[in-house]
Amino acid sequence: MQFNPEALRQLLEQDDVALWKALRRIAAENGIALPERQPSPADMQKLRQTLKGASQKSVEEAASLIHTYKRGRNPS
Repeated sequence: MQFNPEALRQLLEQDDVALWKALRRIAAENGIALPERQPSPADMQKLRQTLKGASQKSVEEAASLIHTYKRGRNPS
């Protein structure tokens, strides 16, 4: 998974509805089903703050963890 800081910045500039729609699409493209119902505004703000701190390393670590769970193994 390639990290693109500019694309992330543009994504985070979108309103909550557009951001959630984009995140659901990205997740679905990677085999992850997120609920259609958008999180609360407070949770969307937490999500934005978390994503603002993303780096290439954190994206790679998250992708590895997700793939481990998708294979049915507990990474602990």
